Amino acid sequence: MDGGMQDFLSVPISLLHKSEVLTLDQLALVEMLGIGAHAVARSGVKDGGEAMIVGAGPIGMAVAQFASALGVHVHLVERIEWRRDFAERMGYPTSLTAADRQADVVFDATGNALAMAASLDCVAPGGSLVYVGLTSEPVSIDDSLFHRKEVTLLASRNSLGQFPRIIRLIEAGKIDTDHWITDRLQLSEVMTTFESLLARPNVMKAVVEM
Repeated sequence: MDGGMQDFLSVPISLLHKSEVLTLDQLALVEMLGIGAHAVARSGVKDGGEAMIVGAGPIGMAVAQFASALGVHVHLVERIEWRRDFAERMGYPTSLTAADRQADVVFDATGNALAMAASLDCVAPGGSLVYVGLTSEPVSIDDSLFHRKEVTLLASRNSLGQFPRIIRLIEAGKIDTDHWITDRLQLSEVMTTFESLLARPNVMKAVVEM
């Protein structure tokens, strides 16, 4: 077959998660949403808590969705205006910088080592800092501040057993999927167009139409 594509994949049935309700667009979002769902679960944040999310890209917005679904008060910090507008259209308050704002739980979804180090300033005393974004660079922590505040530092990677729960939450209307998909490609366009998406500032989630 052309391009090495195949008609069937053999997958263990235990790894398949079925929905009779969700659209293909909604199902395409489940894996990405799982990263945010797992980060919120790792954080231990509770109903009525305060959370700051640094970075309003796809991962940061996924964190916002699951934190707010728990009843957490969410604030997003994002330097890119288009992403702030996107978050606000989904109903979340945003700001360009954290300024003097602090929160019990801070999620850093930037994947930028300097930003990840600076997020420590945003954690309230006794609070938690959750690194969701990934970087290959070392992250420098101000140990004096880290100890003085008695901060709990957590890392969150991928997701663990979240897919069935995410599907149920979307089916129940508790997770908003209406805004996520900003771009669509036909399969025939992937080779010529997909790479250019990385340079565009206003892409949140792109899907390939099969």
